[in-house]
Amino acid sequence: MRIGLDSTSLDSQRDGTNDAKIDFIKNEILPRMTNFWSEALSVVPVSGNLVMDSSVLINGYCGDSEFSQVPQEHLTTGMPDTDLILYVSGTPSTRFCGPTTLAVAVACNFDQYDRPTAGAINFCIDQIQLDSEGNAHPSVIEDNVDVAIHEAGHVLGMSSNSYRFFWNPITAEPRTPRPFKAKTVTCVDGSVKTTYLPAENTLQFLTSGQGVRAAFIVTEKVKTVVQNQFNCEDLEGAQLEVSFNLIVTFTQYVYYQP
Repeated sequence: MRIGLDSTSLDSQRDGTNDAKIDFIKNEILPRMTNFWSEALSVVPVSGNLVMDSSVLINGYCGDSEFSQVPQEHLTTGMPDTDLILYVSGTPSTRFCGPTTLAVAVACNFDQYDRPTAGAINFCIDQIQLDSEGNAHPSVIEDNVDVAIHEAGHVLGMSSNSYRFFWNPITAEPRTPRPFKAKTVTCVDGSVKTTYLPAENTLQFLTSGQGVRAAFIVTEKVKTVVQNQFNCEDLEGAQLEVSFNLIVTFTQYVYYQP
């Protein structure tokens, strides 16, 4: 998969005190993240240029108006040799960046088969730890690379926002019928919300082995992998975190300092 990066918004955060941190993200973290996913995934290449759909952007921004504004040429001419474009920002907004949050991410464009073709990753620059010379300890580099990989995974579909867009690889049809219909459900934390759920062939609310009500991904492939991983044919799918929130817009990777 060919991954492109647009760090215009990230560079706009430079203020003379954070240059080393921004350079660290651009030169150390992003190349390793893109290399990981480029080698891990294969897709049908985009034919011609990858063009963004302005109708699903938020006032021209990818994901949120505090993230990255999509360049006009990405809406018209598009980007050559690109299957996924990631817009990278460094907004320190308290809406996204708490004392233990390193980054947040969300998809913002899709192709005709619901494959994500663009997404925003916002790094919380204040949480990056560099020494006085602008260098990072190997463990810090590893943590931040893991975060970037994790966040790109949310853009690629590993997010509660994306489950209803899953397709069946055997039938080549969407797993959840269209148009999507809002449902009122009781979430795992006991709250009642109205939201758009994937079909029960994708996600179900079940009781875990510990007697806790939880959400499970129950697609055929996930079910097979989980059963093989734990050598248990009774498992019905992969349990999501108990804190799983069906209407979360941004999924955070939280890192706790030792």
